[in-house]
Amino acid sequence: MLVHQRDIFSSTDDLRRGYQLIVLSEVVPEFRRTQELRSLFELAARCLVPGGRLVFNTFLACPGYTPDKAARELAEQMYSSIFTRPEMSTAAADYPRAGRRRLRV
Repeated sequence: MLVHQRDIFSSTDDLRRGYQLIVLSEVVPEFRRTQELRSLFELAARCLVPGGRLVFNTFLACPGYTPDKAARELAEQMYSSIFTRPEMSTAAADYPRAGRRRLRV
């Protein structure tokens, strides 16, 4: 098992390609915006083999509930974030661009 504990967006030169499985545990809560989450998915797609799997965990708001600013700030204070299903779908839209793998929400 290879573990990278650093800002992986600062440089991707040393990241290996060809993973069959990438597990992002307790990573997604560090992202606040849909585009940041999208960048994470794109990075994973570059490192996975065709048919590889990305496994991550995140908190999704209940259907029909949109967290207001106060709820999102409270989540951040608890070292987390809340995404709605539409936000997660936007982050995963057309994932990845090359169409080799599909992210299901």
